[in-house]
Amino acid sequence: MKKRRFLTNYYFRKLIFFCSNDAWRLFCFEITPDWLDFRMVNQGKTEVFNGVEFDYTIRWLGLKLRWQSRIIDYKPPERFTDIQIIGPFQYWRHLHVFERVSEGILLKDEVTYKVPFGLVGILLHALVIKRQLKDIFSYRAIRISEWARGGFKSKVK
Repeated sequence: MKKRRFLTNYYFRKLIFFCSNDAWRLFCFEITPDWLDFRMVNQGKTEVFNGVEFDYTIRWLGLKLRWQSRIIDYKPPERFTDIQIIGPFQYWRHLHVFERVSEGILLKDEVTYKVPFGLVGILLHALVIKRQLKDIFSYRAIRISEWARGGFKSKVK
């Protein structure tokens, strides 16, 4: 199966400090939909730098899946990339770019991914995965917008 790309752009008026260690917690917990049941395995590990690896679990179609990512190209406050080391995709690379524009901040996400399982993967992508990726990134945009407007209510207890 070929690699696919998913692109999003969001504008925010508030200055966002997403490449900081504090913002990492926002990315991990607050802007991930509840149905994904995203959990950090190594919760005490929150410092972000080139080469750091994070272990998570997610729930997908009722299955608990392990996901390990590595941060590369960490250049705060402009960008960072997370790549999947272990996880549900055959390939996953997520570039996060934060660009100052006259309106505030432009947040760009570029995800390049490849699903496994050949023809079954192609079918799963068409029926479920493509829609879920759109849902996940739409949810992110809503949550970040709430935060930027000051109407953000934390999900973390």
